[in-house]
Amino acid sequence: MWRDIKKLTGNGSFRSINQIKIDNSFTSDPLLISEILANLFSSVSSNSNYDDFFLTHKLQSETSQISLDSPFHDTYPYNLPISAHELMITIDKNLRNASPGPDNIHASTIKNLHPNSSSYLLSLLNSIFTQKIYPAPWKVATIFPILKPNLDPFLATSYRPIALTSVLGKLFQNILPQYGRAPTFQSFIQNLK
Repeated sequence: MWRDIKKLTGNGSFRSINQIKIDNSFTSDPLLISEILANLFSSVSSNSNYDDFFLTHKLQSETSQISLDSPFHDTYPYNLPISAHELMITIDKNLRNASPGPDNIHASTIKNLHPNSSSYLLSLLNSIFTQKIYPAPWKVATIFPILKPNLDPFLATSYRPIALTSVLGKLFQNILPQYGRAPTFQSFIQNLK
């Protein structure tokens, strides 16, 4: 898998998809190829693929609101601002080989920030945390279809998706549960505006 990711970041040769077989014919139209792959990938992750027990649990979890407010809100760790130390540790631990998303911000850029820039980043993350407004661009992903080993490159089912999201979004998603601010990132997302 890492070999494929290195190819995506320019450290290898990425093979473009020039043709896909549809029924008994081939198409080389890039828009049609991307539409076929998008439909395939979305169908694989649709709710129709889950069994009833899991689907019921998933729907209940997604609709139940988790209240992070409490009368003693300043004493609970999940309500405290993110510290500079927590930010540095999370960057060091979680952004080693993170590939850039649609915003093209590389993990190496974040790792090599000047201390003044790091304080601005910390302020940004704390603002997102306290205001509960998650940036819309961090929800966007660039999807790359990766050919599975030893499969026919002309069949759409021979590909699996790799989603590249914003490194800043990955950083924020990793810092919350790591320091007890939310049981999971999803519980935070449920309370967003």
